[in-house]
Amino acid sequence: MRDWIYHIVFGLMSAAILYFGFVYKQTAGSEITSRKHQLEKAKPKVVLIGDSTLRAGVDEQALQQLLGQETFKASNNGSASAWWYLYVKNVLCQADCQPEIAVIFFRDHYLTDPAFRTDGEYAKPIRVLCCENEPHIQAVLSSGLWDSPFNTIPQEAKSMWEQRVLKTAAHLVRVNKDRAKEHLRMMFDESKMADAGITAKQLASEQAKDESDFDFRANLVYSFLPAMIQELKAKKIQPVFVRMKRRRDLELGGQPELLKVYIADLTKYLEENDAILIDFTDASDIRLEHFGPGDHLNEQGKQVFTGLLAERLRGIDVNSPQSHRNSPQRHRGTERK
Repeated sequence: MRDWIYHIVFGLMSAAILYFGFVYKQTAGSEITSRKHQLEKAKPKVVLIGDSTLRAGVDEQALQQLLGQETFKASNNGSASAWWYLYVKNVLCQADCQPEIAVIFFRDHYLTDPAFRTDGEYAKPIRVLCCENEPHIQAVLSSGLWDSPFNTIPQEAKSMWEQRVLKTAAHLVRVNKDRAKEHLRMMFDESKMADAGITAKQLASEQAKDESDFDFRANLVYSFLPAMIQELKAKKIQPVFVRMKRRRDLELGGQPELLKVYIADLTKYLEENDAILIDFTDASDIRLEHFGPGDHLNEQGKQVFTGLLAERLRGIDVNSPQSHRNSPQRHRGTERK
């Protein structure tokens, strides 16, 4: 009996070492090159960076036509400021192309909440954009991202199972793997689920932990925001931050008062650093019927928002960021006149 226990323990230890050495560690930086190639192939003048609200909210082809410029949408579902920072630093600013504008889409206080969505299932998308040496990431995210490879096993198993399902489905219906993947994504897309359940789940997971989350100046020093702006300005890329309208913002008094103070401080900071804020919180053109699950826009909302975004981006003179400081109303997402 004792020999069996030794064999089991030895097997588990060997599996853990193999996993950590050959699977877990090898994910670090594994997507940087492919994402740079995508960007270089597109040669965009405008790069959009954000999470699933960007994916659902902007029609890239329509925006490109409205702006008359090449655009590129870099969205990762569930991403937050750590992923946005790494994309800016390791992909956008290292690519062999020169965009004029980088547009980062955010909600509420997430620009200065560096640990938001960095553990569990959110860790791997961050790791695959990390270089070998990431002092800023390691200083801010001292735990959760690298310390325990076993935290990622469920996600790795899920990915392996998805690949198996894709391969089987593609074989059965005789289509290529990419097409099978798209059909599966559409089948299990959030739009097929009950809006009310998704909305309640999203709001519960995104509540500020306490009032200190809205202290902009206190949280700024620990955030990736200054580094993001610094990286972009070093490459002469104009930083633009777009605050997305939330379903909550449709209600009278829906915004917490402390959040309003936070946004005022954020606005001042961005102006001081020649970055531009476009705030769609009060955009009356975006109505309840334009929302799908949670804060995601539906197809109709996507078209409305894309048009509003194009109007604001057309007003940006990348050669003269100073000109924006004296006309903040120009960049507010208010109703059309």
